[in-house]
Amino acid sequence: MGLKRNLERFHSGFQIWFSAMRRFFPFLILLGTTAMATVTEVRAGELSYNFSIRPILSDRCFFCHGPDAAKQKGSLRLDQRDAALLGGKSGVAAIKPGDPAGSEMIRRLETADADEKMPPADSHLSVSPAELALLRQWVREGAKYEPHWSFVPPVKAAVPEVPIAWRAGAVNEIDAFVASRADAAGLAPAPDAGPAEQLRRVSLGLTGLPPSPEELEAFLRSSNPADAYAQTVDRLLESPAFAERLALDWLDAARFADTYGYQADRTNHLWPWRDWVLRAFRSNMPYDRFITAQLAGDLLPGSTQDDKLATAFNRLHRLTNEGGSVPEEMRLEGVADRVNTFGTAMLGLTLECCRCHDHKYDPVSIREYYRIGAFFDNIDEFGLYAHFNDAEPTPAATLYQGDNETRHQKLQESIAAAERALRAAQAEAAGRFAAVTAPAAPAVGELPKPLAVFDFDDRSAGKYSSSVKPEDALSLGDATAAVEGRRGQAVKFDGDNSLSCGGSAGAFERTDAFTLSVWLKPAVLVPHQVIVHRCAAEQDAASQGWELLLDDGFPVFSLIHFWPGDAIRVKARKALAAGDWFQVAVTYDGGSRAAGVSLYLNGEKVEAEIIRDHLTRTLGSANMAIGGRFRDTGFRDGAVDDLMLFGQVLTPSEVRELAGHKPATAPQADALAAWIRDADTPSREAAAALAALRREENALINSQPQIMAMAEMNPRRPSVVRVRGAYDSPGDPVSPGVPASLRPLPAAPAGEAEEGDKSPPANRLDLAHWMTSPRQPLTARVYVNRLWQMLFGQGLVASTNDFGMQGRLPTHPELLDWLAKDFEEHGWDIRRLCRLMVMSGAYRRSSTATADQRERDPGNTLLARFPRHRLPAELVRDRALAASGLLAATFGGPSVKPYQPAGLWEESGTGASYDQGTGEALYRRSLYTFIKRTVPPANMLTFDSQSREVCAVKRETTNTPLQALVLLNDIQFIEAARVLAQRGLASGRPLEERMERVFTSLISRLPEPEEMALMLRLRARQVDWYAARPDAAKAFTATGATPVPEGVDPVLLAAETGVAQMLMSYDEFVTVR
Repeated sequence: MGLKRNLERFHSGFQIWFSAMRRFFPFLILLGTTAMATVTEVRAGELSYNFSIRPILSDRCFFCHGPDAAKQKGSLRLDQRDAALLGGKSGVAAIKPGDPAGSEMIRRLETADADEKMPPADSHLSVSPAELALLRQWVREGAKYEPHWSFVPPVKAAVPEVPIAWRAGAVNEIDAFVASRADAAGLAPAPDAGPAEQLRRVSLGLTGLPPSPEELEAFLRSSNPADAYAQTVDRLLESPAFAERLALDWLDAARFADTYGYQADRTNHLWPWRDWVLRAFRSNMPYDRFITAQLAGDLLPGSTQDDKLATAFNRLHRLTNEGGSVPEEMRLEGVADRVNTFGTAMLGLTLECCRCHDHKYDPVSIREYYRIGAFFDNIDEFGLYAHFNDAEPTPAATLYQGDNETRHQKLQESIAAAERALRAAQAEAAGRFAAVTAPAAPAVGELPKPLAVFDFDDRSAGKYSSSVKPEDALSLGDATAAVEGRRGQAVKFDGDNSLSCGGSAGAFERTDAFTLSVWLKPAVLVPHQVIVHRCAAEQDAASQGWELLLDDGFPVFSLIHFWPGDAIRVKARKALAAGDWFQVAVTYDGGSRAAGVSLYLNGEKVEAEIIRDHLTRTLGSANMAIGGRFRDTGFRDGAVDDLMLFGQVLTPSEVRELAGHKPATAPQADALAAWIRDADTPSREAAAALAALRREENALINSQPQIMAMAEMNPRRPSVVRVRGAYDSPGDPVSPGVPASLRPLPAAPAGEAEEGDKSPPANRLDLAHWMTSPRQPLTARVYVNRLWQMLFGQGLVASTNDFGMQGRLPTHPELLDWLAKDFEEHGWDIRRLCRLMVMSGAYRRSSTATADQRERDPGNTLLARFPRHRLPAELVRDRALAASGLLAATFGGPSVKPYQPAGLWEESGTGASYDQGTGEALYRRSLYTFIKRTVPPANMLTFDSQSREVCAVKRETTNTPLQALVLLNDIQFIEAARVLAQRGLASGRPLEERMERVFTSLISRLPEPEEMALMLRLRARQVDWYAARPDAAKAFTATGATPVPEGVDPVLLAAETGVAQMLMSYDEFVTVR
């Protein structure tokens, strides 16, 4: 129903509602967005560098006098004590400990001389008198520096004694730290929240779903509220919904989406990784194992399919297939994204600041950035995804379904046995052959019958015909010219045109043995010239098939599923010359190994370099073409003649015959090979059995889905610094390593010297072990802080993404460190940690602030009361579905496409149309909603959901009129309100009981008398309005796919739907209180 009709329908009723909202539950208020003030307690003689001084220096001084050597003004560093005492190039000490008056830094901060004043005027920064006083006091006390707090391993401090005023609400160690801090600031604790409020809060906090009316009723009836709460917490922690709630935040951090992003933004196939995350949280996988599997599951001893699947975390970044993209540029964009995501999601650092230069604030250099990048750079990938097929970009892990992994292993064993049997049969065939041919020398037999022959002499009806199968004719491309050939006529190309085969010529699979022979006359020798292929496009479109190219005159032959990680490529070590005719031949034995490929020039086998040797899947289907192809460099001014295809491996003698050299007798080995191939029954039967097994294996593996994953290259790819971050500006080489400021890798010597180090380079598993080692200062702190943010609305460190020097200071540093060490000591148990948090008195306090609390702690940083905050977008929608009973509880599975406004995808220019789901797909949790990066789900984006283009660990909360309009006009919310009202009417309950049921379903508490009166008045107004407009009632209640049962009065249903919609606009519906 349109906005205009809704506004008309609600006009009179909402006058009553808005009046009540102003008095009782403010509508469209800004929640949880008050800036958290930095709380600094200054005691005489006890100034903390980390908490009082570093924030000033970092914000006002480090940009020009910090770690970035390239930007240091006057060669002065203020982030290191020795450098500050030494001074810059002027030689004047910036700081003289104990002597503020003699310290150049203090003088420059205090001076009125605009030429000498610091910070300079054009920086638009200044130091306040209070801050200047702190700096003077610090210098006077000796100017002591400290390592940045988050770079020092956490220590589990002694739990403070709980102040008397706070003891009644203290439950565990969290309360001791919170109470100690707040009491020192003169704050008294808020009372405990009411039972209904506690139940709603913990249900939404742990699962993102509200309690049902039945759960609320049972909870309120309990004779022991403390036990009831504890039992509820345990039930929620064990529920699948808890795993889904944890997964939602991790998907933001991992930048998971259902499309690749960029221009075309096509669908990827990464949802199985989301299922892995859900299973991990469902099983309470320890966090150290959770991040280890995602960083380096493929490198774990005895790595399983699930371990390899987990590493898709590193491949969730955007990809493109746009024409003109530079593959290496896009590949390195992906590597940088992995580094940035690793830094933000796991370390809480802004590593992206070091991609082009040393970090301006944190002690991380550009060299260290690319050393981290070396961990993620060592996979065989291309940088683009396929344009013409859905093959997974390599490296890719197979996701075997059912018992197919066992079947595949057995097939591979059977193939190996069949290969041995064939070799044995061929070895025994020598005796049989000798009996047939002795004593005469073997004569050269007839060539096998070819599959296709194109001599380019018969040019008619716009086609060149094959003398074997006329339907395999080659269609003429524009501007193809007939020229004198090696024999008869040939075809000449201009570099843009080609000949395309309309039949099945060249339709080889990786399991097929075949031979290709063609005569070439190159005009110029340039990199990458297309000769003949059966691919839809060049490798920048990741096309599948086989191809013969010239690279500066050197023949290159490839069989490709997805370049480069699932392909065979060999390159001749001998080149053609420009202006002469050459015969080039290729034989392939169908074994999916580079050793099975042979290259010939003018009938002579040539040595070849193996460039890739890992082919595991189909070559796909495309038409064979000659001389050029889409998105590629054609055979400019080159000529082609006498192209032949055979369905078997020709012997060297037979290839020489194709080159015009037919001897009277064949070498013994060649004659034997031809006889084994064509006439020896045991060998032919063994070869047929092997071919059948290979086809069966190919069919099986191609039926199993894949997912982008990680797999190390061996030898490893060289890694270098990229000067100014540019892909085409390689600098000094680097080996894998970590920032020196964060302690060395466990097995690395101090400083991780690269020169002369003969030990194997570190890999991602070493990085994961470093991340979870007891001395690593960030890993546990960062995740503890994010769980605190999930449950309390804001982290103990408000800058969740930045634990560096520009980040916010922790409001409760001892508590954060205590929780981090406790997390480690108890096996990185996420469920236990969440239980500790929600069982605390701090979590169970009322969110209502007293006047004194507002005055002393307006940002609620000291947690004397619970910090109310808005639900994430997905949970607003989920709450409506759960309250209505429409929510489908299916756990895991592919993404779904619920309601969204028509035409959004079509307007995006990606060429895709939104195919809305049906049935359960309309009502799954929002976690499973299909996310198209260029057009994220509109209703959730309005409530600040992420497009998932980059890693995000904290959402910005906005409050706009559009959010109210979504709640009033979006089909999902209208239908949920209608179904909730519909069930009330179907129950036969009296009116007030129905209204109470609607209220408790949506708000998770019993309504106050004044609220009940408001609902009844609004309902009465709505009944009157719809009674006069019965057609509007029918149209309104028809919204959504869920049918209206026969016999339901549309006027009553529309009116009570309106009441439910009004409650969805309540502050309490969209916030955690």
